[in-house]
Amino acid sequence: MKPVKTDTFSVDIPDVFESVRVIWQSVRAEHAVDDDAITLAVNLSDDSVLKKKRGANPAERFRSWSTDRRGPAKVSEEKHLTIAGRSAYVVTVKAETGYAFYFAMIEGEEGLHFELTGDCLIGQEAEYFPMFESVLLSFRAHGDLKAAFAAQKQGLDQLLGGTDDSSDEAPESSPAVEAPPPFVVPADGQEYLSVGGHAFAYLPETSYTIAAGFDTGSELSIDLKARVVTYDPQAQSKLLNDYEHGNVYLRFSVKGVYRAGVPTGRFVFEDDRDVAQIAYVWTGGFHYALELFGELVLTDGWIGFSGYFEGLKPEDRQAVSFAKRLSLDTLDWTQYRFTTLDELYSAPVDLPRHLQLTKPGLPMLPDAIFQYTALESLNVACQAEVGAADALQEIPAKVATLGHLKWLAFTRVSAVTQIPADLGNLRGLRALFVTGSQASAVPDEVLALPALEHCVLSNNRLQSLPDHITPSLKNLSVDHNQLTGLPEVLTILPALRQLNINDNPLVSLPPGLERIETLNLELDKKQALQTTEPDDYSITGNTRFGGLPDLPADIDYPTFSNYEGDTKGFQFIAQLNCADLAAHQEYLPRAGILYFFISGQESIETRVIHVADSTALRSASTLVIDEDFIDDQAGIYPPFRVAAAPWVSVPSFYSSESIALGGGVLDPLEEEYELTEALTGDLEKAAPVEPVHAVNSYVFMQHDTPQIAAANALKGSPEDFMVLLRVSSDNNPGFCFWDAGEIFFVIHKSDLARGDFSNVYCGLESS
Repeated sequence: MKPVKTDTFSVDIPDVFESVRVIWQSVRAEHAVDDDAITLAVNLSDDSVLKKKRGANPAERFRSWSTDRRGPAKVSEEKHLTIAGRSAYVVTVKAETGYAFYFAMIEGEEGLHFELTGDCLIGQEAEYFPMFESVLLSFRAHGDLKAAFAAQKQGLDQLLGGTDDSSDEAPESSPAVEAPPPFVVPADGQEYLSVGGHAFAYLPETSYTIAAGFDTGSELSIDLKARVVTYDPQAQSKLLNDYEHGNVYLRFSVKGVYRAGVPTGRFVFEDDRDVAQIAYVWTGGFHYALELFGELVLTDGWIGFSGYFEGLKPEDRQAVSFAKRLSLDTLDWTQYRFTTLDELYSAPVDLPRHLQLTKPGLPMLPDAIFQYTALESLNVACQAEVGAADALQEIPAKVATLGHLKWLAFTRVSAVTQIPADLGNLRGLRALFVTGSQASAVPDEVLALPALEHCVLSNNRLQSLPDHITPSLKNLSVDHNQLTGLPEVLTILPALRQLNINDNPLVSLPPGLERIETLNLELDKKQALQTTEPDDYSITGNTRFGGLPDLPADIDYPTFSNYEGDTKGFQFIAQLNCADLAAHQEYLPRAGILYFFISGQESIETRVIHVADSTALRSASTLVIDEDFIDDQAGIYPPFRVAAAPWVSVPSFYSSESIALGGGVLDPLEEEYELTEALTGDLEKAAPVEPVHAVNSYVFMQHDTPQIAAANALKGSPEDFMVLLRVSSDNNPGFCFWDAGEIFFVIHKSDLARGDFSNVYCGLESS
């Protein structure tokens, strides 16, 4: 890895990149591959372009930008990360140009953010995307971002011949371009597309589609592709980008437009966004700074537009107008998502397959809906408060007459008090959503539906779940209810992969829930571990402190060379069965075994090993390890089994001010020593098991914190480290670290996220 630093950030660039350049607040790296190159860029940028993109928040706007910044592209993955304490958004796309892009945005200061862009040919993602992500995870910001960005802008302006600040003469500006008149269907029937006074010709790739394959239908997509009739890169530099060679597209996605088979509607766009938020536009081939304003019209089998592109300056405005006849006979309206009753009632009863009503504003669903028996999805999203005249009062039992339904959703139905048992007649239903109701029970027939795979019953008042649940169920969310227990059947459902039981007054849980792949439970992400009884090695791969480990056959007991050059064995401290502990925390790997070793209590070296597959371990009873082989004078500790449970860990205000305080709500507690000590004691007493050892807990130190100690040893910022495991002196296995002290294993959060345990720091604290 090549550490690279600018005035505002540092990153580690993989060695495979032969060329690495730093220019102001940007880093660019290239790796030659045949006649192409893999490129990677990291830079500080302002939010001016991002703010013009469609979306309610930075993540949505960044996603919107990512789909057209390198030509038409489809999103393949998106996720949110935390990088060095800063929010980061990652969007990967596959572009029509044949390239795959890894886009990331990291928050900066007000008005600024960092960007990372990596690209490779489609098909090379498995090789290069992990490299791009490693650079992202190594990112660290520093310095005065605003001052550095201002200096960069000034330098670029001078380099590119920008305005000379020493001149008193204002630059000449071109007159603003008037928007064209409102659209009307051409009397001569001629199609046209004009932008900035330049004529464009439509390409055969222009298409009108309603995408198939979506569970709840899709919108009408109109993709207008064209090429400028006379291409002049120099004259059109403020209109077109420099890599599409005059090819452009205007892609509109619209809903609420069905009128007896003819798309009909009007949409007003500002800054590339429909002000009513029921239509969307993507543009490509045009200059990156241009944003669309104007009115889009669908009428009489035509689509037309009248408006303009707005640029960075008033003189950059470009008039936009077009007219294009729609190919109505190519539209498959059975794939369309109807969103209003007016649309629905204008359609033949055997046509609609998908209906979505948002804010229907009716206390009862009209009976007329139930004549559309071909419906495959029905989605009713209410937002009225309880007691409001327009609040939906019930989920009609008549819904069960829609025998083709595969998807059914009634969300935020605050006045609904019952889930009708008749829904159990929908034998083909695969997805059910009922949220925000007053319902206290779910009928047995509903969760027994034979095809049901996804069920969301969040934010209701459910007090229990049926004892019989369909074996087809893959995902179940019953968070924010009144459940005090769960049926044991949940532990044996063969297809269940995700269970969300957050925010319920649970009193007991059936054993075996921890085997569910994704279990969402609001237990605090701190975990107490208590040694209980001697371990006779009769169980292989269990959580154990002391003794010897159950290692795979291909891993030898770890050794090191002591100061005399002799080969010695590490002292085994613990092995954690990650699957058994998964229900109590979200930090450790979901499966496998974590092994912890130290060289001894002087000048501690450590070895932490993660084995993902715990099905082929050899029992510790088969290991032949002599006490003298272990370098630690304690030899081999007696083995003990462990009980695990959630526990809230409280920081000490003695030396952990940097973690516990920092201008937050805990500041008043700094002087309340007796109060905080009592709180700590009460929490320990309330823990289901005594918190002798712990995962991700605070550690008392006379000076600094484990995070600071790790940052000093491994370099980095303390806030980027966490305590992986704290091990206290414990009479059961005979642990005694100096004078009844503790050892702690600390890992960088990015290493933990990658599952890399090769760089763990171990410290010892004792009075």
